[in-house]
Amino acid sequence: MSQKIVRFLLASYIFFTLYNTLIPFNFDFAFSELGERIGKISLTPYFVDGKRVSMTDIVGNIILFMPFGFLFYLLRPRQQKVVGILLAAIAGAGLSLSIEFFQLFLKSRDSAIHDLINNALGALAGAVAASIYTSKFSEMIRRQFYVVLEKKPYALIVIFFALGQFISSVMPFTVSVSISSLWANVKESNIAPFTYHPLGAMMGYADPKARYKIDQESLQTLALLGTPVDVLSPLQTVSEQPGMSQRRFRKAIRSAIGKNNYDSHIDLIMQSARVENPDYFSFGKFLENLIFWAAVGYVIMLCYLLYWQNKTFGMLFLWIIPMAYFLFVETFQLIISSRITDMNDVMSGYCGVLIGYVIYNIIPPSPKAFLDMDIQMLKVPVMIYLVFIMFSGLYPFDWSTDPSVIARDMKIGNLVPFYAYFRNTNLWNIYDLASTLALFVPVSLYLSYTLKQNDKLYPTIYLITTLSGLLFGLVIEASQLFSYQRVAEITDIIAFAAGGAIGTFLLYYYENQIAPIVNEIRFGKNLTIGQQEFF
Repeated sequence: MSQKIVRFLLASYIFFTLYNTLIPFNFDFAFSELGERIGKISLTPYFVDGKRVSMTDIVGNIILFMPFGFLFYLLRPRQQKVVGILLAAIAGAGLSLSIEFFQLFLKSRDSAIHDLINNALGALAGAVAASIYTSKFSEMIRRQFYVVLEKKPYALIVIFFALGQFISSVMPFTVSVSISSLWANVKESNIAPFTYHPLGAMMGYADPKARYKIDQESLQTLALLGTPVDVLSPLQTVSEQPGMSQRRFRKAIRSAIGKNNYDSHIDLIMQSARVENPDYFSFGKFLENLIFWAAVGYVIMLCYLLYWQNKTFGMLFLWIIPMAYFLFVETFQLIISSRITDMNDVMSGYCGVLIGYVIYNIIPPSPKAFLDMDIQMLKVPVMIYLVFIMFSGLYPFDWSTDPSVIARDMKIGNLVPFYAYFRNTNLWNIYDLASTLALFVPVSLYLSYTLKQNDKLYPTIYLITTLSGLLFGLVIEASQLFSYQRVAEITDIIAFAAGGAIGTFLLYYYENQIAPIVNEIRFGKNLTIGQQEFF
């Protein structure tokens, strides 16, 4: 990657970070109050008002600054590793210190010493990753990338989509490898098709995600069974509370009725309590997954006919590898505490791939596009992918013109760009923003390539793809204004437009940085890797 692009990305990242961490820019305190504000900063790391800072907040702030460290290290790829890593960490700490200083003047923000520590650690980790990559893996990965791009370019599409979907499936990467966590995830896993029935419940264990509640019917049942008044009366207070996990429910019951009554009546109370078992299966999400993988399945069939049809292992790529991939992803999720391993995801993914095969046989690419290896071979999977975007954006189709539904979306956090994402920095916010940003990129890349083939200039292509992303975002977010379950946000509209611009930039980068090296390979020249580039 050229230094010009690195500097541009780093400058964009700094601007983006400053913007998102200083929203809403209503500086409430005067400079004369600085001493008082500094005095209120807790000097105990990872504690706020006596409460421990959540792990997701810690990891989120570390990950937030990793791109900074990665890009900062690349500014001087020839410098000594240790020096480059330390400079990146110091620069990250300096940027974080500036942010924490400005946040002292905002009521809606809290300056904390652990944020400074986490951000510096994130920059350090990013620089270490850049150092390892440039010295150990860049040349090997770059060589393999160019060889595959020259010999099997359409296979890269499958690889990128599979890699992106895998990252999406394991984010926010809350890994836990303890025996207890692994066993808890096994009990939560689901092997029942078209429903959610956890494996633990099948084995006789209580569903850890079930919610217990004492309602009026429970109290009446307990009264009919002769439960004493001194137990029923305090249970009235518990009945006013919402459903809770079994552990919290038992604790609330014990606190309300006392230890002696708890030991005597808890079994009867548990039998009478209303249990709400959440249904994690959604046919809409099943169908959404199906559509996505139908687009990928079409490309897999295309790759099979282009590259593997006459190979002895060709059928393996067509039938076995996709199933192995889905089983691997769901098995890997057993160590992700925030994810549930679900056989329905395996079914929807594999069935989607098979549907892609069927669509290919019904609507194959034109013979001319197939012989010329033209981009038009991807017209059908791009159309399927567009259907996926629209379906995922419009689902669950629960629109209403109720003014209260629309008013809920008219909050300041939804109208100010990125405010809803970074008011609290956490892994889910970062993941949600990144996934929305990437959603329109494949469509934009295809559109950009088609426009370039029609001799359009890059300024025109940028304008068309950015406006196309903006239009898609507007349509989807406008529909969400009327949805009970979805919330419309201006940030998502901007992310769609940015995705359109990113797709065009990727084509521009390909033509100026990648294509010349592909031509070297094509004409038998040695692939040389300059120090100024590492991709």
